[in-house]
Amino acid sequence: MTTVPVRLVRGLMWLVLTLLVLAAIAISGLRLFLPQLNEFREPIRQWASEQAGMSLQIDSVEGHWRSIGPSLMLQGIDIAASDNSESLASVGSIDMQLDIWQSAWQFRPIFKNITINQLGIDLTQIPGFDLYASSSQKVPSNQPTTAVQKLERLFFVRLGDFSLTDSKVSLFTPAGEKKQVDISELKWVNVNGKHLAEGVVSIADTHLSQLKVIANLSEKGDLPSLSGHIYAQAKNLSITPWLNKQLTEGTEITSSDIGFEVWLDLLDGKITNSRVQIENSKVEWERAEQLHSIQIQQGVVALTPTTLTDDVTAWRVDSDNLKIQTDNTQWPDLDIVAQWQPEKWMLAVNSLDIERLQSLASFFPADNSAVSMLNTLKPTGNLTDIRIASTGEESPRFSAKLKHFGMQQWELLPGISKLDADISGDLASGKAVLKLKDDVLPYGEVFQAPLKIDNADVTAYWQVNDQGWRLWSDKLHVVTPHLKVDGEFRLDFPAEKPAWLSFYGEASLNNGGEAWRYLPTLALGHDLTDYLSAAIRGGKADAAQLLWYGELSDFPYQNNEGIFQAKVPLKKAKFSFDTAWPILTDLQLDLLFENDFMYLDSRHAITMGATASRVTGVSELSPDGHLKLTVDIAAQGDAVRDYMLATPLVDSVGAALTTVKVSGPVTSRLKLDIPFDGTDVRAWGTADFNDNQIAIETPAIQLAKVNGQLSFDNDVIKATDLKGLLLEQPINVGFNGKSVDTGYNVDIDLGGNWQVSKLQQQLNDPLLNHVSGQTQWKGTVGVNLYDTGFNYKVDLQAPLSRINSNLPYPLTYEGALSPKQLATVKITGNGEALSGEIVVPDAKYQAQISLLQSRPVIKQSFLSLGKGELKPLPLSGHQVRVNSNRINGDQWIDLINEITSNLDQAEAKGKKQGMPQIPMPTQLDIQLKTLTLASLDWHDLTFNAQRKQSQWGFTLDSRELKGHAVWVDNNPLKLTLDNVFFNFPKLLSKDKQDKIKYVPQRDIPEATELDKTLMANMPDIDLQVNSMWLQGYSLGKVSGKLRKDNNTLVLQNLLVKSGATALNLDAHWTLDGDQNETQIAFDVEGENSSDLMGRFGISGGIQDASFSSYASIQWQGSPWSIHRETLTGEIKTETGKGIISGVGGAGRLLGLFSLDSIMRKLQLDFSGVFDDGLAFNYIKGSGKIENGIFNSDNIKMQALAGDLTIKGSANLVNETVNAQVRFTPDFTSGIPVLTAFAVAPQTALYVFAISTALSPVLDVFTQVNYLVKGPLDSPTVTERSRFKGEVVVPESIDKK
Repeated sequence: MTTVPVRLVRGLMWLVLTLLVLAAIAISGLRLFLPQLNEFREPIRQWASEQAGMSLQIDSVEGHWRSIGPSLMLQGIDIAASDNSESLASVGSIDMQLDIWQSAWQFRPIFKNITINQLGIDLTQIPGFDLYASSSQKVPSNQPTTAVQKLERLFFVRLGDFSLTDSKVSLFTPAGEKKQVDISELKWVNVNGKHLAEGVVSIADTHLSQLKVIANLSEKGDLPSLSGHIYAQAKNLSITPWLNKQLTEGTEITSSDIGFEVWLDLLDGKITNSRVQIENSKVEWERAEQLHSIQIQQGVVALTPTTLTDDVTAWRVDSDNLKIQTDNTQWPDLDIVAQWQPEKWMLAVNSLDIERLQSLASFFPADNSAVSMLNTLKPTGNLTDIRIASTGEESPRFSAKLKHFGMQQWELLPGISKLDADISGDLASGKAVLKLKDDVLPYGEVFQAPLKIDNADVTAYWQVNDQGWRLWSDKLHVVTPHLKVDGEFRLDFPAEKPAWLSFYGEASLNNGGEAWRYLPTLALGHDLTDYLSAAIRGGKADAAQLLWYGELSDFPYQNNEGIFQAKVPLKKAKFSFDTAWPILTDLQLDLLFENDFMYLDSRHAITMGATASRVTGVSELSPDGHLKLTVDIAAQGDAVRDYMLATPLVDSVGAALTTVKVSGPVTSRLKLDIPFDGTDVRAWGTADFNDNQIAIETPAIQLAKVNGQLSFDNDVIKATDLKGLLLEQPINVGFNGKSVDTGYNVDIDLGGNWQVSKLQQQLNDPLLNHVSGQTQWKGTVGVNLYDTGFNYKVDLQAPLSRINSNLPYPLTYEGALSPKQLATVKITGNGEALSGEIVVPDAKYQAQISLLQSRPVIKQSFLSLGKGELKPLPLSGHQVRVNSNRINGDQWIDLINEITSNLDQAEAKGKKQGMPQIPMPTQLDIQLKTLTLASLDWHDLTFNAQRKQSQWGFTLDSRELKGHAVWVDNNPLKLTLDNVFFNFPKLLSKDKQDKIKYVPQRDIPEATELDKTLMANMPDIDLQVNSMWLQGYSLGKVSGKLRKDNNTLVLQNLLVKSGATALNLDAHWTLDGDQNETQIAFDVEGENSSDLMGRFGISGGIQDASFSSYASIQWQGSPWSIHRETLTGEIKTETGKGIISGVGGAGRLLGLFSLDSIMRKLQLDFSGVFDDGLAFNYIKGSGKIENGIFNSDNIKMQALAGDLTIKGSANLVNETVNAQVRFTPDFTSGIPVLTAFAVAPQTALYVFAISTALSPVLDVFTQVNYLVKGPLDSPTVTERSRFKGEVVVPESIDKK
């Protein structure tokens, strides 16, 4: 039996199954029915119209079964208030889904997920619709429902929850402008009078797109009664195109990125509170190729309405923590408070950075005056505590504090950077208290340099009305580094009249050199400003006064229609009346500007070492004005010259005073006319000389005690009848100077009557020692000065009729010359060189001299002596031409030595040599009947020497000498002489010459200047003499070579060959610093000594003997200055058979040991043997010289009469000899020898006869010894001993 529970379960299961079957049948039916709904469109439309309370027109109806139930789509819907009224809205489609369970529960169709797509509604076309109407303006209940009310009920009540997509709503903005709201997506929920909304909307034709909107509202049956909250958010919003449409041409928005959040509180359709929070919003734009940007990083702006008692709404705007950047520069935090109500408004801003506003000006048209002003002034600084208020028609009142205000200079406004100010007033009048510290104010053309302000306090007022505007100050205090000013002013700008300035001030100036900074250029004019700027260079001024009263346009009040005065008492002033003239210093200057005139007055000034006792001046301050000055100056001459050299008269008066240098005190009056426009200055005046010194530098002329006056007018100078002294003798001087196209010319006239004796006292010239008399001379000096360099010309003439001279010919005068015979000097030159000529009777000289070295150098010259005329200077070299009967060369050499000695003495005293060194001639042409030279007379002399290209050529022809020479550069001088005839008068004299005794010298003598000169200038020489005669005797041929090796002269192979006799000599001479050394080696040999002796006129001596000698010696000294203490060497000699005849001759040849004295002694002691000479087989010997002492122990002569040997020494230093002489007779030579050397010579013959008869043995002296001692020229020969012996008489003798 089935229990009740089982039955209940089974019943429920069948019920469910039945329901499921019914549902399946219903669903299946709906699936078949829904696609056919469009056929039931009209009933559905009617049902939908009833549900909406409005007339709906539907184009089509579609039904579908979706996963959870049926859905319905209505398309092409028009909504109207009634069937007969116009369409209020259109809907593209409505998609909704049937809520089966809710519909079953409420027994009526309930739809969910309603989506309205492409809703289009134009609220501006609906009659009676006012979104902003007050909710109190409700339609009475007995009035029929309006279309607006039906729409409100449709969307707020009947639709419940729905979504809008791709829809458009048109409405009026609060400003009355029609706008379209595009709804991308909006979800709307209506719950018991509450309305919740969330979606994304846009405003057409703007870039307010993708606004996220959230709303929580309530209403009382219509839109004006809405209350609640609305929130909107926008991120990355671009408004670039919209902004570009709003802006003027020239500005292009390149990008924009806006982000903000908005909160609105509504009550009965009215905003009770609103707040906008902005974050990271940025706009970038470009203008004139410059990029700008503004960015609001964050900030909140609140708008709050307030209802006043008369039901008038007032609005208040507050900002908080606004952070703004322009062009990436941060603004200070900005706070703004503003309040507005009808007929009254006010605004307060905490702070504004003025510079940050400049970039925003580019949003405005470029021709906007405010924008133009901002771009010009470029203001900077901070405005703080800004307050602006206005009531009704009153002018707005304002006040603000300005900190560190700056702006660019513009017209009459200076540039500022550190101005602080308190400003208050309105558009008609106001007050500004200005303070400025440590600022520099650029002022354009108003002043010449920026004004540096240390401190400035100005209280200024302004007033503006229809008659114009006025600016004045009762307190003006300005301090700069150089100036302190206190004053008052008023500046009027009438509407129909010129501007008027009233000003009085007092100033103190601590540095007049900076006054140029404070000269008003526009008031004084550029020319006068430039002049005064350059003129006032220094000084101090206390209580300077400035008064200005008159129309600005009439300045400088030439007709006295206004007053302008500036009185400046400068002390210790520096004033440059012209930049080209030296500055005046230490001025006590009263400077007065009075309208269009300027006056200067000073009783003391100093300029470049000159003292001015008075300076006065006056000037008309006009465009063509001039300053006329008179300056009385006293100074030393060199100071006046230096002053003129520093002026525009440098090329005239300065050049003249440079050429004619003045020393001593000079007084001068200088007048100047100086145009302000920079044209030429006229300067004229005089200079007085009183016992002054005047020096003409080139050519050198020194004038003393000059008296007279010089006058000048710009470049023209003139002086006449100046008197003075030159070389202590009176002289008259005059000169003129003027400018020429090429420079400046100074012509000087000179003249005087001078005594030669007085001239010699001043010059101490060796030539003048031989001259006497006087001459009336005259001359001119012309000097041409150029921009760089100068030249001059000198022309002097001196009559010789009253001159006596015992100088060598051709300078010998005896006062018998005619007045027409003159000495003339002509010179032309410049700072680098001069050309000159000197002409006297029978002598003419001209030369080109370089002045570039410390001592002048003669570059070219020509000298003519005797007959001949001057000819043009050679292109190079030095030419001498002589054509006369007789010239005494020895006298000229003595005179040259005298001159040289004087020059050497002067140089030893440190005096600078001003005369040039006389150069060696490069061409000589000499023709003389007689030339006296080296004590010899040279007759019928013709000599030519010339240098061509790289060699010298010489020819010489006279009675005494004939030959030629060629000297090629860097080669030996090849000297070839055909004939040489030398006859020295002193050698021909029979009188004995006093022999000069050698003076011993402990120290080696230093080299002389002659030694050094010869060593430096001696060339290499190749000598060849074909026939040489000396004193009438022939020496034969002579040849040799002289070579120079650095500091050594070497004589090589000097060969003298005369017949069978030849001399060969080599030598060298070395000069090292101040020390000389000489070495000589020679050998001489011949076949017959009689021939050699005969060539020298020696009749006695060694005769008929061949000979050969050799010597090698050296000493410290030159070849012609033997220092015997250092004489060292060796000597060897040897002869063949010969005879010594004539004691004198032997002594001259072998006199070292005084052989002549020995021979004389032998003749005395052994007469008969040596009376006719001494025959010998040979003579030979050698010796050495050491430190001037000759030693020998082997001199031997083997004679027929016996052997003679010499041992000893000869001291060449003290000229003494000490020698032992031994003579050994040869008894085999014959009876005379035996007889002479017999023991008893008086009975020699008898003894000899008896001895030979009785016995062959004879007693004789077998050896005789002598001592030779004493002076070399006269020693004493003393017999020291004799040795005896017996000699067997040879048979040969016996037979004889």
